[in-house]
Amino acid sequence: MAPSIQLVVALLTAAKGHEDETSLLQTPIVNVHLDADQDDCRCPGYYQEECEAEEAQGCRWSDAGSSNGHWCQCLADPVANPVATTTTTTTTTTTTGAPAPHVGLDDAAITSSTQTGWGRDAAVIQYGQTGLVGHNWHALEVTWTFPSIMEVSGVEMDYTGNSYNAFTSVDGITWEEVITGGVGGQSFLSAQIVRFARLRWEETDGSNGIHAHFLGAAASGDVAEAMEAAAAAAATTGASAPHVGLDDAAISSSTQTGWGRDAAVIQYGQTGLVGHNWHALEVTWTFPSIMEVSGVEMDYTGNSYNAFTSVDGITWEEVITGGVGGQSFLSAQIVRFARLRWEETDGSNGIHAHFLGAAASGDVAEAMEAAAAAAATTGASAPHVGLDDAAISSSTQTGWGRDAAVIQYGQTGLVGHNWHALEVTWTFPSIMEVSGVEMDYTGNSYNAFTSVDGITWEEVITGGLGGQSFLSAQIVRFARLRWEETDGSNGIHAHFLGATASGDAAEAAEAAAAAAAAAVEAAEAAAAAAFGAMGCDTVDATSITSSTQTGWGRDAAVIQYGQTGLVGHNWNALEVTFEFPSTMAFCGVEMDYADNTYNALTSMDGSTWEEVLTGVSGEQSFPAGTTARFARLRWEDTHGSQGIHVLFRGGAPSQ
Repeated sequence: MAPSIQLVVALLTAAKGHEDETSLLQTPIVNVHLDADQDDCRCPGYYQEECEAEEAQGCRWSDAGSSNGHWCQCLADPVANPVATTTTTTTTTTTTGAPAPHVGLDDAAITSSTQTGWGRDAAVIQYGQTGLVGHNWHALEVTWTFPSIMEVSGVEMDYTGNSYNAFTSVDGITWEEVITGGVGGQSFLSAQIVRFARLRWEETDGSNGIHAHFLGAAASGDVAEAMEAAAAAAATTGASAPHVGLDDAAISSSTQTGWGRDAAVIQYGQTGLVGHNWHALEVTWTFPSIMEVSGVEMDYTGNSYNAFTSVDGITWEEVITGGVGGQSFLSAQIVRFARLRWEETDGSNGIHAHFLGAAASGDVAEAMEAAAAAAATTGASAPHVGLDDAAISSSTQTGWGRDAAVIQYGQTGLVGHNWHALEVTWTFPSIMEVSGVEMDYTGNSYNAFTSVDGITWEEVITGGLGGQSFLSAQIVRFARLRWEETDGSNGIHAHFLGATASGDAAEAAEAAAAAAAAAVEAAEAAAAAAFGAMGCDTVDATSITSSTQTGWGRDAAVIQYGQTGLVGHNWNALEVTFEFPSTMAFCGVEMDYADNTYNALTSMDGSTWEEVLTGVSGEQSFPAGTTARFARLRWEDTHGSQGIHVLFRGGAPSQ
C-alpha cells in the first residue's frame, strides 16, 4: 500500500529539521507584519540569506527583543542609494510593500470557475492589476495552479468585506480546507506542500476589485519529488473496472449550478459541481454515439440520487433509484444519453462523476439507432404537425429552475416547482389554426386556453388528461396549458397541433383581434380622458408585492396592464401592495375586473393604513385630497377572471 501524502511530508520535514536550523518547524514566534508596518522597512522574516541581502534596507538577522530565536528585523536606517560592496558584483534593490514573511507565489496560472464582475479575466486578482469580484458582487471562486510543488504558508489580500474559505491540493482533485470563514490576510496553521490553491467567497460586495495572492516559496527538492510521487501513486488507485469513464460526452445541466459553474466541471480533474445553494442538481451526458453503459462512478455520498438512461433523449428509463455513491446498473444499457439527479447536494464543494462503459458493438449500435429512428416516427400527430416555432414562457416557478422552452419534445421536459402548479404559454409567430395538444403526461389533469390577442382567453379543454383534440379548430395566436399539480413526472413534454391559418381566416382573426383591441383601447382612453380632465396621469409603482398566495404562483407584478394578470390562489383572496417612488396625490384606480368587490387602502409609511374605498368594484375615484406613498387593494374572492389588471391615476401633490 502506498504511504499517505501526509506521512511522506512529515517524514521528510523531520529529516530536514537537523539540516536547516531556520526551518519552519523552528520559526521564531514574532509579529513580523506589526513591526514591518511601523516604518518603511520591509524585511523578509525567516530566511537569513534573504535578510542579509536586504542589509541596505536596514534589515539585520538578530534575536534582539522578545523573540525566542533569530529573525530578520528592521534594526538600522535604510541607505538611500545602496552601493555594492567589494565582495559582490551586483547591487540589490527591493520593492516596497513586499509581503512578509514570504513573497507571493505569483507565477501561477489563475482561473475562475464562477462568472466574474464585468467579465474580467481571473488573473487581474493579482496586485498591480484591476482586481476581481464576482458577477454582480456575488460568489467568486479563484484557483491558482503553481508551476511546481510549493510550500504555501498563507494568503494576503486587500479585502475584508466578506469572509472566504481557502483550499489547497496536490493534484487538483482532492482538496483540503485550510481556512474557514477567514477575513483578510491569514496564515495557515501549518505550511502546505501543494501544487494548487483556491479561494472562495460567497459574496464580494463592497469592493470594485479584490487583490490577493498566496505566500510561500518553492518546496525543497526532496519534499517536492516525494509529493509528486505520492500524488502520482494516489492518482492510480481506485481506477474504475471493468469499464472506463465515457468522458467524451457533451455535458449540460437543466438546473442552476453552484457559483454558476459550467456543467462540464463535474468531470474528474476539474472543479466539481453542486446545485445552487447546494439544492437540486440535474446533469445530462450526451455521448458521441450509442454506448454500452454499465454504471456510474462518483466521489459524493452526501445525498442520494436517481440515474436515468435514454436512447433518443426523449423517453427515459430510471436505472438507479435512491443511489448513494458509485453504483453498477442491474444490466448494461445500450443508450446515447444518461442523466443524474440529486434533490440536495449539501456537504460537498464539488461533486465529480462520470458513467462507465464502452462503445457498443457495431451490430448492437446499428440496431439500436434503427429502433430509435423507428420509435421517433411512430405516434406522429394527425392531421397536423406540432406548432414548434412558438416563443414559450411560464408564469409559474418551474422545477429546478428550468427554462419553459424545455417542455418541447427532444429537451429535458418541464414540471412545476416541487411538482406543484405549472402554467405555460405559447406565442406563435403568426395566426394559426390550432386543432389540439399532444403530450406525454397523464399524471394530472390540465386546462387548455387559446387567445387571439393574449388578453382575452377561451377555455377549450377542461380537466383533460394526455393528448386531446379541440371540439373545433381555433384560429388564434396564443395557446396556454395549466396544471394544478405535476407530480409523477420528471419532465412533461407538450406541443400544440395545427398549421398556419389560411390567408382569409388569418386576416379575419387579425381584424377581429384588432377591433377588440381597439375597443379596449377606446375604453381605456375614455377612462384616461376622464381622469385627465381631473389633471391625473398614470402613476407607476416601483415595487408591487402580494401578501397572499397568487394563482399559479404568479409574481405580483403581472397585475400591470400588458402582462398576464393576477388572481388569488384558487381564485380566493388577493391582496396586493404598490409602493411609489414618492408621495402621490391619487385620483383613483382603473381595472378590468368587476366581478367581486374590493377595499382600497393608502399609507404614507407602509405601516399605518387608511381605508379609502370599501366594498367597491371596477374603476373608482379616490376621495379628494388623497395623498400617500403606498396603496393596497384587497379582494376576498377573485373568481371570474384569469388575470386582473390594475393601474393607478394621480400625480405630484400640489404645493
